[in-house]
Amino acid sequence: MKENIMQNDTKQSTPMAYIVRKGENVDSLTICLDGKPYTVSEDRVNFKMLIKSIQANDKEAVKKFLTVTSSAETVLRNSNIEVKNSRVFYKGKEQHGTVVNRIIEQSLKAMSPINLINFLDRLNENENKVVKEYLYSFLEHKDIAIDNDGYCWGYKAITNDWKDKWTREWNYSLGEKPTMPRSQADSNPDNTCGAGFNIGNMDFVRGYAYRYGQDGGDRIVIVRFNPKDVCCVPYQATMKLRCCSFEVMQEFKGQLPPVITNSFDAYKEDFQQPLAYSYLDEVWENWD
Repeated sequence: MKENIMQNDTKQSTPMAYIVRKGENVDSLTICLDGKPYTVSEDRVNFKMLIKSIQANDKEAVKKFLTVTSSAETVLRNSNIEVKNSRVFYKGKEQHGTVVNRIIEQSLKAMSPINLINFLDRLNENENKVVKEYLYSFLEHKDIAIDNDGYCWGYKAITNDWKDKWTREWNYSLGEKPTMPRSQADSNPDNTCGAGFNIGNMDFVRGYAYRYGQDGGDRIVIVRFNPKDVCCVPYQATMKLRCCSFEVMQEFKGQLPPVITNSFDAYKEDFQQPLAYSYLDEVWENWD
């Protein structure tokens, strides 16, 4: 076992010393704070936040992250998520991954993670294990928003007469909810293209929308979809996913808020309507 004794490199007085032990499977960090030793393994949700706080010589932040359970339990009360000894459990089963880390980070910052909690509830209804593992990281890196109900918002290119670009048989008018049997959607992540409704970020749809912005050219619409209806996140197609159902919400007017945000609340606190046309108009009127 290898040990590294470190001190932060800040110029503040009495920098905090800590030890990082290299284990066979995971590393661990040990720090002595107020005369009491604490050891946190790399697989705990507070590990990276602790390292950053120690390096910044922020003692109060270190205290907070060492007591992640008590700090987050109030925010997470009445949800299906529980924190025990810095480990996160969903309905009694231990959870790992980016979305879990983000929920804890939001909780510790006194920011409501209700959108991510509801997203996790819906994601756990998805039958595809690969989608469960990769969907959130895809959404976060591709600027696809998550609303307070846990639904995802993305973009889709369609024809000028509100039809799908491939067969021109699906009606994508505002308020429509195109749906196909899940078994008909291609769930193989090795297939870049396949059956199913493609939804992507703005970079993807702008390249796919023919003569967008010109008279008679394709349209771009904002769509809302349930994480449980996502059938595939292709390994190679890094800007799109496939699902079996979605709802057409609004024609594109401006970029959606980022996935980690309280922006949905900032514009309308009582956002609960399934068809939020007036809400979206309000967002884009105020969005910088």
